[in-house]
Amino acid sequence: MIGDWRVQRLPRCTHHVFLSHCAEDRARLVLPVFRELRGAGYSPWIDQHHYPAGQDAFEALREGILRCRHVVYFVTAEFLGQGRGWNSVESAYSNLLQANLHAGALELCHVQFPLLLVPKSHPTLVRSAWAPITSRGRWYAPGRMDGGAVDWATRQIVDFIRHEETRGADLAVQVQNDPGFAPLLAAEPNLLGRVMCADPPTIP
Repeated sequence: MIGDWRVQRLPRCTHHVFLSHCAEDRARLVLPVFRELRGAGYSPWIDQHHYPAGQDAFEALREGILRCRHVVYFVTAEFLGQGRGWNSVESAYSNLLQANLHAGALELCHVQFPLLLVPKSHPTLVRSAWAPITSRGRWYAPGRMDGGAVDWATRQIVDFIRHEETRGADLAVQVQNDPGFAPLLAAEPNLLGRVMCADPPTIP
């Protein structure tokens, strides 16, 4: 496996996107987006800690994130203000996964995508661990947590997934034609599928 965080094998993706959020935003924002994505043929995942009996919660969360192609953060004022810490754990696992999808200077897949529903100058945001990833994010007018936010977030996630699918198809050709990647692809049989954004397929 690429990078310092090593797993026995990189699994196939079973979900297009993990929706990282805080409980305060679940009913009004995240669950409606979840339903919209499923209606559009995508498979989102939400961690609600319904794990098999006896399985460590942190291990289950890590393995769940591993099986997601992308991670989207719903960065709201509530997200930044709550102190439970699960979002930070999700970010840590996502950062490690992203680090494992580098081969030298080549980033084989973009994992993280923040949706920022706070002002750019939000005092907590600018001094938080979330600040470094904002350059790849999308911004929504603050203070407008309504149906428009649901539609906006859904469109942004779908556009991001489609962009990565297009990018991944081109990148997969490069990886397959470069003999230097042959040992890596042999060691990680599911890596090429992740680079291609092949799994899971979109439901028609």
